Amino acid sequence: MKVYTDSGITSGYDIEVCKISDVAKGALNTGANAIDTEKKAHAIYEFTPDVTGIYDFGTDVRLYIYHEDASGDEYKLIRDAIGENSKFLEKGITYYIDTASGTYDKWGNNVYSWTMNVQLSKAGEYKLPVSWKLDENGIYSRYIYMSGVVYGRVLSEQTESGCYITYDGGTEKYTNLQTNDALDSWNNTVKTSLLRYDEDTSEYVEYDLSEGEYNIYLSKGKYKTVLELASKDGNVYTDIAPIEIPFEVWNVTDAYDGEWDISKPMYLNLAQTTYMYKASIPEGVKCLSFKANAQLSNLEVYDADGKRLNPKPSNANTYTYSDIVELNTDVIYLYFVPGGDAEITKVTASVVPEVVSLDTEVDKEEYLCEHDYVASSDVITTITYADSTKEVVRGTSDTVSLCLLDSDGKVYGNVDRDKVIL
Repeated sequence: MKVYTDSGITSGYDIEVCKISDVAKGALNTGANAIDTEKKAHAIYEFTPDVTGIYDFGTDVRLYIYHEDASGDEYKLIRDAIGENSKFLEKGITYYIDTASGTYDKWGNNVYSWTMNVQLSKAGEYKLPVSWKLDENGIYSRYIYMSGVVYGRVLSEQTESGCYITYDGGTEKYTNLQTNDALDSWNNTVKTSLLRYDEDTSEYVEYDLSEGEYNIYLSKGKYKTVLELASKDGNVYTDIAPIEIPFEVWNVTDAYDGEWDISKPMYLNLAQTTYMYKASIPEGVKCLSFKANAQLSNLEVYDADGKRLNPKPSNANTYTYSDIVELNTDVIYLYFVPGGDAEITKVTASVVPEVVSLDTEVDKEEYLCEHDYVASSDVITTITYADSTKEVVRGTSDTVSLCLLDSDGKVYGNVDRDKVIL
């Protein structure tokens, strides 16, 4: 392998590619097995079941299980998806267990040498699912999103509640939908599709998500997410109805519930899952602070062109909401999603005064090179606002962030998080 740099300097080194069977450290058996990962990137052990069924590997960390496929002209290594550490394995197939993540002792410490107990928890052939449904107690009820939203975010919110799968025989099991691995011990998976409604044909047309392109930006329109249950081999169960989750994407100026006089509080109840308001900004106001007495699931602020103005909201704590938004417009649109923790959520807007100057002092004027350090508590900042009021801050705060620059103006260290050695 050869490495190239922008300066034209190259460096080469040899790598060795091996089959997983060639690097296995040893074999596992049902019962107790001594494991030693030696803290390496991979620590592979073989396991060949004598009985088909679900096996428990007795560890609290995520394991990855592989098997080789030499049936065709090319060698293939297949990762058997694993979302929990009990898995359906078939008699006579040699599986490869990567134990590199170690496990936890009774005090919660990560250990890399331990005794792994492999147990056959349930013998029997593959158990077929017969139906599935979203968790009705936790379904995310948001239906409307703003233009420019990333589909990955939409999908995450739609699937955060998880689902229940019912199997042949009537057994029902709750499982997490937000995983790239298997949904259950039987290695079932979920196939996700995104469809957009075509107004000309009155039909839904599927997006290409074959490359996992969940970072696409959605424009105005009607959509639906379709979840299909698939087998461990990736084949969709055609006799099991898919889960369909419809939603719409709007432009911010398309519709709103009313206009908000920001000099007065806004009161939101749970009668709607989302609220949208238009607000006029007083002349000369360049920055607003929004606060709520209860946690909001979301607050998005847009200008009339649909540009989002608060890409990184800050949550003061678990029970309240706060966000500071810089403005360069006389009209904004606010998109609220109540958090559900309060029957009534009170939201207020406050003008953030303009800063006209900053003065900074440190406790010491001289520091010993490679010995002394600067900490945020050493720095005192005086903020002067346009109305001549002053605020003195020692260290950092919601309004003051610190970093250290060298003589060339480059960032030398982040004083917000670290003690910076000089």
